[in-house]
Amino acid sequence: MKLKYYSFLASAALMLAAACTPDDHDLSAPELTADDLVEGKAYKVEIDQATNKVTMTSLLGNKYVTSWIHPQGIEKKNSTEARIPFAGEYELKFGIMTRGGMVYGEPYKFTINTTNGDLLTDPLWTYLTGGADQSKTWVMDHGNLDLGSFTFINYFMGWDKFTDGKEYQASDYPDVDDVNWAWGAGEPDWMFAADVYASMPELTFDLINGANLTVNGVTKPFVMDPDRKTLTMPTGVKWLAPDVADNWLVDWVNLELVKLNEHVLGIKAIRNDGAGGNGDQRIVICYVEKGWDGTWPSGGPSAELAPVQQPSYDNLAESLFTIVGSDASYLGTATTLLLNDETPYDYMWWNGAVKQDGAPTGAWQWIGNYGTPSAPAYPAIDDFALTLERNNGTYKASLETIDGASASAFTIEGNKLVFEKEITLLSVDNISISGKEFTVMVCDPDNEEIVLGVPAAKDETGAVNRYLCARLKIKPIGGGQTGPTVLAVDNNYVNSYLESGDHYRIELYNAFYDEDGLYPIDITKLRFKKGQTIKIRFTLSGIDWKADSDPKVLLAHNFDKDLDPFTWPSGGAGFDVPSAVSLNKNGETEISLTNTSDKTLKFEGTSCLTICIQQKGLVNSPVDADGNIDASQVTASVTSLTIE
Repeated sequence: MKLKYYSFLASAALMLAAACTPDDHDLSAPELTADDLVEGKAYKVEIDQATNKVTMTSLLGNKYVTSWIHPQGIEKKNSTEARIPFAGEYELKFGIMTRGGMVYGEPYKFTINTTNGDLLTDPLWTYLTGGADQSKTWVMDHGNLDLGSFTFINYFMGWDKFTDGKEYQASDYPDVDDVNWAWGAGEPDWMFAADVYASMPELTFDLINGANLTVNGVTKPFVMDPDRKTLTMPTGVKWLAPDVADNWLVDWVNLELVKLNEHVLGIKAIRNDGAGGNGDQRIVICYVEKGWDGTWPSGGPSAELAPVQQPSYDNLAESLFTIVGSDASYLGTATTLLLNDETPYDYMWWNGAVKQDGAPTGAWQWIGNYGTPSAPAYPAIDDFALTLERNNGTYKASLETIDGASASAFTIEGNKLVFEKEITLLSVDNISISGKEFTVMVCDPDNEEIVLGVPAAKDETGAVNRYLCARLKIKPIGGGQTGPTVLAVDNNYVNSYLESGDHYRIELYNAFYDEDGLYPIDITKLRFKKGQTIKIRFTLSGIDWKADSDPKVLLAHNFDKDLDPFTWPSGGAGFDVPSAVSLNKNGETEISLTNTSDKTLKFEGTSCLTICIQQKGLVNSPVDADGNIDASQVTASVTSLTIE
C-alpha cells in the first residue's frame, strides 16, 4: 500500500521550539535523546480497527513537554487521538522539548486495515470533494468573490472568526494591538508579480479510492479532520506557484481550515516571519469552486444544514404489501422479504448538505460500512426470510433466521412497525438489529426494496440522524421474471410526422403531442427498473434513400434528472452522439435505452418515448417542396418493444 505519511518541515519543529520555554517542563528530568523516544518505552499507540481510532499516550508523565506529529496534524499534548477514515499505512512521530530544542524519535509506522465510511459523513467532506466517488476543483479567488486570494490575520484567528463571525476581546490577547485585525490584501504587487498569481495551480480534491489531491497532474493522498478543522496536504506536492510556499510559509503541509462551504475554501498557514518582519502573523489563502460566479441562493451558503426529516409515506400499510410484477402491480395479503445479496445491512445517515434546485433539502444516504470491522459481513444471508401478513386491519410477522424461527403481531404507526415482542432481524459479532420498533427507512415496491432501521445516533437537537438498517428485497411472485417483458404495440395509434422540417419522428408516448391519451402502448406497463433496458424494433417503408446516406436514429426521453440529458436534434444536427445508431434502410432497426439510475422510471407527466430519424438532405423520394421527407407517403411500423 502507498505510504500515507505527512511529515513536518524542519521549520515547523523550530516553531514549536520557539513557542516553549524552560518553564514548560521539569529541568531536573533526565535528558533524553531521539533513541529513547520509541513506542512501548516513551509512548504507546493503540489502534481500534473497528472504528479507525488511533490513541497516542506519553509514558513519560508530566516531566516533559511532549509533541505529536500524526496524520491529522501536530499537537503539544501528553495524549491525543486521531480518527483516520481510510485504509492504508501511516506514520507518526513523538517528540519532547529538551534544552537543545524539540527532539523527535524515529517515525512509528502503523496500518489501518479498512476504510470507515462513518468518518466521512461530515458535510465538510462533501463541500471539499463533491462527495463519495466525486471530485471538485478549486481555483484561487483572483476575482475577490469572497475573501480574495490572500488575507493577513492575527495568529489566533480561525474557523471561529471567518465562519462563526467571532469578535475577540482585547483582554484575551493583551500582547496584540488590534485583536480583530484582518487585512484582505487580495493580490498586492509587493508580494508577487501578476504572472505569479496567474500561475497558482488548481487544486482538485476527490473521494475516489481514498482521499486524494491532484495538482499539476500529480495525485497524492491528503487528510482532513473536520472536527479539528485541519487539512494535511501531501508532502512534496507544490500546491502553490513555484517558490511561493518555500519563501512565504513556515509550513505548507499542516494547515488549518478557516472557511469551507459549497463554493469557498479558506486555508490558514503560518507566515514566514523572515519576509517582512511582521511578527506572529498568519495568512489565509482563499480558493473558490471552479466555475462559480460569486452568487448564492437566497439563503446564502448552507452553513445551516437541512434539519433531519424522518421518512414519511402516504399509505405505508398499502405500500408494504404492494408487489410489482412484470405486467401489473398487486396488493397482496402477504409479502416475504429477503436480505439483499450484496449488502444485507449497513448504516444510513442524514446528509443535511444535499441540495435540490440550489436549496438544502437533505437526504438519507447509505454510509457504506458493510464488510468493515464496524459492520462485519453477515454469513447467513440465504437463511433469512421475514413474512408479513395482513388480515382485516391486523398484522403478523414470521421470521426465519439461522438462529431459529419467531413470530409476533405488529402494528403500523406512522413510519414504524411496532411489534408486540422483541425480534432480532440479524446479529453478527457486536452488531444487532433488534427491538420492538423499526423505522421504515425505505419502502419502494417498484425497486423491490424495504429497509428497516433502529436508531444508532442523534444530533445535537436529539433527532435521530443515523440508523442501523436491514436492507431487504421483496420476494417476487412465482420466483420472478425469467425473460424479457414484451409490451404489445398497436401501430394504429403510432403518431409519425416530420418535425419542423428537420427530422422524422415516431411517437410511442409524448404527453405534449397525444392529448387524447390514445397511445400505441399501455402506459401503465411502460416502466423499467434500474439496470433494465427498453429495446424497440421498427421499420420504415416507402422511402428511397440516397445511395451513400447513413441516416442516424436517436431514442428521445425527458428523464434529464435521472439519465444522461437528451438534446433534441435541430437544424439537421444533433445526431452525432454516442447513443445514435444507423438506420437499417431495408429492414428492422433496433434502438435501446438503459436505466442507469438507482430507481424505477415511469413514462408519465412530461416524459416521452420518441424515435428521431435523421433525414435532411438524405432522401431521394418522397420529398416535399422543401426537399424534406413527405411523411404522408411513409409508413412506420413498430415490430417489437421489450423490457429486459
